[in-house]
Amino acid sequence: MLLDSNITARRSGVCTISTPPGDIDFGTITGEVLGTETATTSLSVTCNGLTPYTVSFTSTSGSMANTSPGGTDSISYSLALDSSSGSSSGSHTITATLGAHASPEEGDYLGTSTVEVAY
Repeated sequence: MLLDSNITARRSGVCTISTPPGDIDFGTITGEVLGTETATTSLSVTCNGLTPYTVSFTSTSGSMANTSPGGTDSISYSLALDSSSGSSSGSHTITATLGAHASPEEGDYLGTSTVEVAY
């Protein structure tokens, strides 16, 4: 009697964020926000083999709230990636642009965004 056996293997891709993105800091803003102010950070992704991956944000826009005591104002921002996909490994630049605001309150502004790497 002869019996057949299946022989199988599975290769799974693994990706890591090898260099996490740093904070995006617009520095000190004096006066009007024109909507042309930008700041950048970058992240690096490393995958085994030629595993394809994509980089995205949970949201490409948001607002920073004035976190100073009594602060009620906010400043909007938008986010963009120089490239949103790759295979094996790559570095990606994140650019944030402030939305125009005629007269923001004095204070410290803070917002958050989440970057996702899918593979």
